[in-house]
Amino acid sequence: MDIKQIRLKNTRYLAKSVGGGVALANKLDKSHQQVSNLIGCNPVKNIGHKIAKEIEAAFNKPDNWLDSLHPELYGEEEKVAGTAKGSVDLSADALEFARLFDELSPINQAALSGAAKAFIDAQKN
Repeated sequence: MDIKQIRLKNTRYLAKSVGGGVALANKLDKSHQQVSNLIGCNPVKNIGHKIAKEIEAAFNKPDNWLDSLHPELYGEEEKVAGTAKGSVDLSADALEFARLFDELSPINQAALSGAAKAFIDAQKN
């Protein structure tokens, strides 16, 4: 799924959460036609960076929220490869943590992993 499809999926989810396209248009201070062009059945425009930022601000979402998938919101299961036993179901919190972890630089990922391991070891004692 590319960024255009992800933004469309997330914006449609947000529109549904406020009651549909008209409510979204009002929240964004845009015309219903403008919103329909972006998220209608057959959108004729993509949600660009500027509009994505406007949507995130209107819904108090963090920067780049619209650019990431949120399967826990859409009722979709996401599985991640696990141990030799197969795959592991992850909670919404674990998926969000993994998404945030992926945004860190490799150095910060290593530091966070080390801190988490130290925390777990301290809990065992």
